[in-house]
Amino acid sequence: MPDWISHILIGLIFAEIFSIRKKGLVVFGSLLPDFAVKVHLFGAFFHVSDKLAFVTQLYHSPVMGLIIPGLAVPFFRYDWKKTYLFITSGFMLHLFADSFTRLYHDGILLYPFSYGYFSFGLLWPEQYWIVIIASLAVYVLIKLAKFSIKKFDLQ
Repeated sequence: MPDWISHILIGLIFAEIFSIRKKGLVVFGSLLPDFAVKVHLFGAFFHVSDKLAFVTQLYHSPVMGLIIPGLAVPFFRYDWKKTYLFITSGFMLHLFADSFTRLYHDGILLYPFSYGYFSFGLLWPEQYWIVIIASLAVYVLIKLAKFSIKKFDLQ
């Protein structure tokens, strides 16, 4: 998925479904995989080694989805186990969402079992707006359902 808005919405949907109070941690985790991938932009100004390109692809793998959140946890003043779990959940959601993109070449999703790329191939990268609209609709429906349940409980 080429856009951050869909990743944010998917993280928010997950946080709402599981009633996570610290939604920002899940959203942070859902954006985290794309931070290192943007290293390729340095290629416009400097020579970027193929090894560095491989590292950015490796960053988009479940193995790094377990390591990177552990490095980010000390920066938050919250229960470290929950922080790690929420950031890791967002990271893995990002990888899962990206796997539906056709011609997905940002990460090695099955590493260390395979160095090949994996994709379900359901959507073209240019069809990100479908995911945004669907995610936004699901998020609004969840919020309305929670509001209705809360309102019903008060009566």
